[in-house]
Amino acid sequence: MKRLRVNKSIQWRHSEILKIIISKYKISYFKAMIFLFISSVCMYINPIITVQIVDNAIVHKDIFLLLQLIIASLILYLLQYFFKYHSNNIYIDMGVQLCGYIRKLLINKIENQDGKFYSEANSGDLITCILDDVNAIKSLLSQSLFLALSDLIIYIPVSILILKMQPALFVCTLLMQPLFGYVSKIYNQKIYKSSREAKLISVEQNSFVHEFISNLLPISLIGGMKFYSNRLCESVDKNKECTKNLEIDVNKRNNVMNLLAGITITITLGLCGLNVVWGTITMGQLMVFVQYSGQLFRPIISASECISQYKKAQISIDRLESMLSLQIKESRSQIDIQGINRLELIDVSFKYNEKKKCLSNVNMVFLRNKVIAIVGDSGAGKSTIINLLLHLWDVETGSININGVNINKFSESQLCEIISVVSQNTILFNGSIMDNILMKSNDAAAVIEACKIAEIYDFINSLPDKFNTNIGDKGVKLSGGQRQRIEIARALVKNTPIIIFDEATSALDSINERNVFHNIQKYLKNKIIIVITHRLSMLNEVDYIYILKEGKVVGEGKHEELIKANKDYTNLYNAVKKH
Repeated sequence: MKRLRVNKSIQWRHSEILKIIISKYKISYFKAMIFLFISSVCMYINPIITVQIVDNAIVHKDIFLLLQLIIASLILYLLQYFFKYHSNNIYIDMGVQLCGYIRKLLINKIENQDGKFYSEANSGDLITCILDDVNAIKSLLSQSLFLALSDLIIYIPVSILILKMQPALFVCTLLMQPLFGYVSKIYNQKIYKSSREAKLISVEQNSFVHEFISNLLPISLIGGMKFYSNRLCESVDKNKECTKNLEIDVNKRNNVMNLLAGITITITLGLCGLNVVWGTITMGQLMVFVQYSGQLFRPIISASECISQYKKAQISIDRLESMLSLQIKESRSQIDIQGINRLELIDVSFKYNEKKKCLSNVNMVFLRNKVIAIVGDSGAGKSTIINLLLHLWDVETGSININGVNINKFSESQLCEIISVVSQNTILFNGSIMDNILMKSNDAAAVIEACKIAEIYDFINSLPDKFNTNIGDKGVKLSGGQRQRIEIARALVKNTPIIIFDEATSALDSINERNVFHNIQKYLKNKIIIVITHRLSMLNEVDYIYILKEGKVVGEGKHEELIKANKDYTNLYNAVKKH
C-alpha cells in the first residue's frame, strides 16, 4: 500500500486549516483575543501598583493608601485570571470543535474517493491522519499560538516602561535576546528531525496495530500470534525510542532557554541592586524592574515553544493539508429512472495501470427477471466488472448503461440505491444481528422475511437474544456460512433492482447453497440478478452464462449449450467436478 503523499508545495499562508479557522471560528478567536488583551493589561498594571505600595504606602506608613492599593491589586488579579479563564475556555472549545470538524472533513474526503485511492491507501496513514495528526495541531492552533500573542502584547508596553526607567539595563537585556533566538533555532531544527522520525514510526505502528487487532482470530487460527505480536512489539520499541529522543530534545531546549532567562534576570537583579545602593532607583522600582525584565523574555520563550510545537506538528499539518486538498468525486444529480430492466456493458475495456488490460472489449447484457452468471478462473476479470459497475473506476473505453443511461451520469448514492453486492468477503460490524441487517433501513418486518429466505431465521431465533445478539468484530462469533447468510439477508432488505452475488454462497455446503439459491430465485422476481462464481454446481439453473478468460468473453449461452460446444467452459466445469 502506498503512503500518504505530502505536498511539498503547501505553504502556511495557503493553509486549508487556517481557512477553516478563519471561516468558522473568527468570532471566537476575536473574543479570545479581547479577553487575552484585558488579562495582559491587568498583568501589566499590577507591577506599577507594587511600586506605589513599596515606595509610598510602606515608606510613608500610609495604611489607608496601602489598603486602597492592595484592594486595587486584588481587583486586577481577579480581572486578570477571570478573563484568562474565559479565554482558555474559548481555546478549549475551539480546539475540540476544530478537531471534530477537521475529522469530519477527512472522513468526507475518504468517503468520496475512487477505487484507486481505496486500493492504494495505507490504513496506518489514514488512522494516524484522522486521530494523531488532528490532535497534533489542536494545542498549537487553539492555545499555544495565542499564548505567544498574549506575551507579545505585553512585551511592547513593558519594553517602553523599562527603557524609560533604566535605558542601559534595557539595552543589556535586549542584547541577550539574539542568543535566545539562536538557541531556539538550533534546538527546533533537532526537534523537527526527531518529530519526523517519530511520526513515520507512529504511522508504521498504527498500521501494525490495525492489522493485528482487526484480525485476531484469523491470526490465531494460522498460528501467527507470536509472529504478529513480536512485529508489533518491535514497532512499539522503535516508537518508544524515537518519542524519547523527541521529548529529550524538547526538554533540553526548555531548560537551556529557562537557564538563560534565569542568568539574565539574576544579572539584571545584581545591576539593579547596585543602582539601589547608589540611590539612583528605589526598592519599589527594583521590584518592578525585575518583574518586567522577566516578562521581556516570556515572548521569546513562548514564541520558541510555539515554534517548537509547530515543528513537531509540521509533518501532521502537511499530511492534513494533503488530505484536505484531495479532490472528491464530481457530484452528480439524481437521474429520474423508473423500472430498471436492462444493464449492459458495451465494448468495455479497462486496466488498473499501464500493464496488461484486465478487460478487453467486453459486451454483456443483464435483463430483469433473469439470473445471469459470470464464470472464469481467478484473475479473469470478474471482480473488475463489479468495481466498474459500482463506478469505483471509470472504464477506459466503451460504456456501462442502465436502461440506456451511462452510469457516469448517476450519483454515487443513486448507484448504491440501484445496486447491491453480496460478497464472499463479508462486511459485518460489531453490533447486533438486527443492526447489521438493517443498516440504513428501518423495515424490521422485512428482516424476518429476508432471514427466512437466506435460511438463517431459525438459527437466529434459537439464540438467547435472538436478533439482538452481538456478533463481535467482523461477525467473529458466527461461522462463515452464517456470516454470508446475514449478508444475503441485508441485500434482500435493501431491495435494490440489481443484486450481484459475488461468490456469495462459497461458505455454504451444496445442499444449503441450493436451498438458498432457490429461495432467492423465487423472491427476486422483477430484478436483475448477477451471479459471479467459481463453483459451477448451480449453473444449470441460471438463465444465461458469460465465460471470462484473461479479460475477454470467450463464450456465452445456457449451461446445456456451453457444456457441449465451449471447450473453456467444459474444462472449467470438469476441473470443478474433480474437486
